[in-house]
Amino acid sequence: MTDLDTLDPRAGASLAPFEEPLSELPLVVWLRGDEPFAGDFSLDADQVMAQLGIRRSRLTQISGKELRVGRMRKGRYVSPVYRPVDVEAYTAWTRPPATHQKAAEVIDEVVSRLDDRQEALQSGFETLVETLTDKLGNAPRQLMEALLPLIRAQRQELAAFAQEARMGLSTQATRIAALESAMDRLDTQSAKREERLLATLAAVMKLAQEAAGASRVVADDLKSLRHELTREEPRPVPTKAPSRAKARALSRESTASRPASAADTRRAFRKAYSGSPRPPRKRNP
Repeated sequence: MTDLDTLDPRAGASLAPFEEPLSELPLVVWLRGDEPFAGDFSLDADQVMAQLGIRRSRLTQISGKELRVGRMRKGRYVSPVYRPVDVEAYTAWTRPPATHQKAAEVIDEVVSRLDDRQEALQSGFETLVETLTDKLGNAPRQLMEALLPLIRAQRQELAAFAQEARMGLSTQATRIAALESAMDRLDTQSAKREERLLATLAAVMKLAQEAAGASRVVADDLKSLRHELTREEPRPVPTKAPSRAKARALSRESTASRPASAADTRRAFRKAYSGSPRPPRKRNP
């Protein structure tokens, strides 16, 4: 049975899960081919996979960690080689226990060791607590007494802040409710105004249609009246142009019958009603 306390966790992958007393080789052995033990590495990867019944990925995973592997150059490539002794030792190590009693004994032993360690840790913790209590004495109680006023002050500040936050939230809730009611009123008023506007537009469109119909009726009446007037009006009779002599006589008659100007009228009036003509005005030197 393997002793769990003797395993060194700092050794890492350099420790094999089994020991061979006659071999001191590492888990990864680089071979040139002229070593005295090079002939012992007579198995290739395919033979080892067939013997262990595993795949290449699992073989790659355990090579150099749980199973000793040799690295030998064959041509241009470095191939893994194995010893039959290492493969048999790995098979024996990974074989399950023969009976369930063996596994139960191992589990009981591990559980007992864990219990022993738990008791040791518990006793060490109690010893540490006693030591700290003896050394510190009343220091924890004094520390708590000093911290209590600060804790109470912090609680009071937190309570005041919470109260202010509640009041602020209630005020904001009231404002939000008022804004919502105002928005509802605005929505109602806008809906009514839209209805009024639609009614006004409908009335205007109706009046426009009536005005268009009336204008068409008036235009038809004017058109029919103009047609009747042009149909009843007599056509003018064309006349001949007067002769030159007749035109001269008409010009003399129109000149003789033309009224005199205002200055000629005043001059004729003075001449008729005054004995002598009016003397001329004296001009200033």
